[in-house]
Amino acid sequence: MSNVILPQIKNDLPENNITLADDGIYSDCVCRANLSGQTAQRATFRNMAFKNARFNGASLCGADIGDIRFENCDLSNLDLNGAMIYRAVFTGCRITGVDLSSSRLRNIVFENCGGKYANFRFAHIENAVFKNCSMQGTEFQSAAIIKTVFNGDDLRQAQMSGVPLSGIDLSSCEIDGLGTRPEDLRGAIISPEQAVTAAKIIGMTIKQ
Repeated sequence: MSNVILPQIKNDLPENNITLADDGIYSDCVCRANLSGQTAQRATFRNMAFKNARFNGASLCGADIGDIRFENCDLSNLDLNGAMIYRAVFTGCRITGVDLSSSRLRNIVFENCGGKYANFRFAHIENAVFKNCSMQGTEFQSAAIIKTVFNGDDLRQAQMSGVPLSGIDLSSCEIDGLGTRPEDLRGAIISPEQAVTAAKIIGMTIKQ
């Protein structure tokens, strides 16, 4: 079971509709801005809450993001390649096509987030919770997933090849079409209803 350390965010933060810039430093505010298409390479974000903000097609490559809440934000096609994100909560966000490849995620919660084809390839994910998220077709190939909980997620057609799933509980998730290898699935926790899907992955046929 994951023991996620939640963000430590100050109360009564002032509102500030920021504008992004490379190497920018942003902190101590609530932001509701439309940041679509903006770029902030290697930017730093601290002690912030983004509420109903829009990041469509924005680029935050290499960002350092800590003690953050994203509430009902549109993160569609946001580029977070190589970002470091810790003590962060994403609630009710749209994550279609978000690129978190090669990122480092620690003490993270994704709850009630929806969107297909998010990219976590080669990410390092530790102490995380994915709860009631729609993640069809999400790419986790060769990611490291450590002390992470999947609870009630839609993982149909998700790609997890190269991700050791030993000890990971998938029993409450939808996993039809899950892309993984037999050796990766070994030790995963599944429900009796998921046995047919698991058997197909390891090349077995269950006779009805």
